[in-house]
Amino acid sequence: MLLAGGYVTASAEPSVPAPRAARPVVARTPAPARVVAAAEPLRERPRPEPRVVTRPTPPVVGTQPVPPVQSRPLARAISRSATAVRRVAAVSGWTLTPWTAPVARYRLTARFGDHGQHWAGTHTGLDFAAPTGTPVVAVDAGVVVAAGWNGSYGQQVAVRHADGTETSYSHLSGIGVARGASVAAGQLLGRVGATGNVTGPHLHLEVRPGGGEPTDPEDALRRHGVPIS
Repeated sequence: MLLAGGYVTASAEPSVPAPRAARPVVARTPAPARVVAAAEPLRERPRPEPRVVTRPTPPVVGTQPVPPVQSRPLARAISRSATAVRRVAAVSGWTLTPWTAPVARYRLTARFGDHGQHWAGTHTGLDFAAPTGTPVVAVDAGVVVAAGWNGSYGQQVAVRHADGTETSYSHLSGIGVARGASVAAGQLLGRVGATGNVTGPHLHLEVRPGGGEPTDPEDALRRHGVPIS
């Protein structure tokens, strides 16, 4: 190139940047596909059949007649008691009338003469704990002199026997006899309940010689051939 002053200068070639080294291309290997096993179809578990529980109809509290029911254990107990008394009478020459247990199965929860917060004074009878509805029978033949509500005794039946002794059966859930009716030994009078002044279902038995003051029912039952445990 000719410049002022006659000098000739060579034009410098434009600088070209050095080419950049190419980056190596790394081929990515695709990740192996995840194999998911097919889920098995859900199986419905068999449902148990519903249990059907039949409950006995609860007894009706009141003085409605109760159908006579006598269980086999009670019948056997009556037979054993009568046989035992006859044997004692034959050996001793007694003329003792055999009695019957007022309930077939029970648990003694209070005895004659006990003291506690449940009674105003001394306990005047024998308590036989048993489920509500358990049959209650007469310990001996006699005449019903009371049948109905009697204050703290609840539903009560009283029977006068041939020798003048009176036995009473209290806290009943139902009564199956009427006043003035004649009953036999082992005849159904009513059913165990929890009426009156009670803490649970039981039979309260009282024995009153000549209809007077109460005496120990346990002693009376034993003397008439009824074992108590």
